[in-house]
Amino acid sequence: MLVKSSTMKILFLVLVVALISAACQSQPPEEKEIIIGPGGEELESEDAQLEPTPLPTHTPFPTETPTDVPTATLPPTATTDPYEAHVANAKQFITQGDMEKAAEEFEAALAIKPDSIEVYGVRGIAFLDFYMFDEAVEDFTKVIALGEDTARTYSYRGIAYAQKELSDLALADFNKALELDPQDGQIYVNRALTYIALNDWNGAKADLDKAIELDPDNALAYNYRGTIFGTQGFREQAMQDFEKALELNPEISEIYYNRGIFRAADNQLELAIEDFSRAIELDPNNERAYLSRGAAYGELLQDELAINDLQKALELAQSDEVRDQVIEYLEILGVSIDAEATPTP
Repeated sequence: MLVKSSTMKILFLVLVVALISAACQSQPPEEKEIIIGPGGEELESEDAQLEPTPLPTHTPFPTETPTDVPTATLPPTATTDPYEAHVANAKQFITQGDMEKAAEEFEAALAIKPDSIEVYGVRGIAFLDFYMFDEAVEDFTKVIALGEDTARTYSYRGIAYAQKELSDLALADFNKALELDPQDGQIYVNRALTYIALNDWNGAKADLDKAIELDPDNALAYNYRGTIFGTQGFREQAMQDFEKALELNPEISEIYYNRGIFRAADNQLELAIEDFSRAIELDPNNERAYLSRGAAYGELLQDELAINDLQKALELAQSDEVRDQVIEYLEILGVSIDAEATPTP
């Protein structure tokens, strides 16, 4: 049991560190990081010479288009105009999660109005929601070419570029968006996430500070700023930001997940499990929350609960990274994995 416990401890620390971006891992350990504190003062990270804590980014770049509207709430398409009917049908298919049929309706609408800014714009946002980032870039580029060069259009295209890890193009679009509308707090949040990916902590924090100044009720801005403070070793400031984020919106799974990661890193495993449980309650498909909770249960030697969570994480896993971590944990717990990656105790 001691051998298994020690191995689980090592794997748990690996899981914590695995969420750090590649740029963060490349920081010279001997150089102390200076970050601007909550009051504008320069702070020196207490953990600057230690392995950094993870920067969780479970749901980067939030968009505003809902994809979970119940079908029953949608009114039937009531128009005799063929173009409007196709657009309305496409929007209904999007809310039902059927992008294939929505795409067919959009194409039919474009056959009638080839230069419809509405179609390219709505379809571009849908592509973002369905993780079709190449297609999103094409649609927003078309919108801009048609003359709708607004701040939000550049911001949406910047999100697509950022998801494609084209940070320079993303920053150029976010900068253009802010040039057009410097009062849009969400654009600062989006640019901050790109700075985070580039390991520009101060640039990210400055943007999040500005976003909060413009929109004090932006829960995600506090959430992301909390991850920066936590990553830099300022746990007290991080927890204050997470608390504020949850005060503003207690229904966002990501905030609980992020707070749980830092609590787990500080060996507050019971509190971390509470956060991961709430994250799962709000988002039952959050495979990382199942993985992290399972790892925390394993640390507490609650093997049955750990295996149940890890099996669920494997079932939900959307990336090889998560899948490989889950398999490694399960093998330590004595659970074999067959060729189809279905766990068998």
